[in-house]
Amino acid sequence: MIFDHLDKQHLYRNCHPGLDLAFDYLLNFDPETEDGKVELDGDRVFAIVQSYETKSEKGRDFESHYKYLDVQYIVSGEEVIYHSPLDVLSESVPYDEERDLIFYTGYLSQALIMKPGTFSVLFPQDGHLPCCPHQDVCHVKKVVVKVRV
Repeated sequence: MIFDHLDKQHLYRNCHPGLDLAFDYLLNFDPETEDGKVELDGDRVFAIVQSYETKSEKGRDFESHYKYLDVQYIVSGEEVIYHSPLDVLSESVPYDEERDLIFYTGYLSQALIMKPGTFSVLFPQDGHLPCCPHQDVCHVKKVVVKVRV
């Protein structure tokens, strides 16, 4: 897991193929972009632009992905992404290959406070619970860039 501000993205570009394209997209992101999928390099790298209200972590499970890592970037609003390594989580819903998604239960080991301009890179070994309120429920615009591992 990586957590930083986008102005420090140059430190992480060599961590994984595809991060260059992800960071280039985020550095040039137009906040007026409508919600939806944006193809950057076919199914190898693509972005999902989202707008939503944060929601309580209570009753929700962690998730992770086998095929893709997530670069989660906050455009506006703020949220908490809870993070726990998979070895301290228990599978709650089996892997769905079509959605590249598996769910887990467990404890909240680390809170990433995501504010505008911050990003996190969540690898397949990183359980994460996104979209949680920081201090109060608020509206968030976020970009998740999916990079094939």
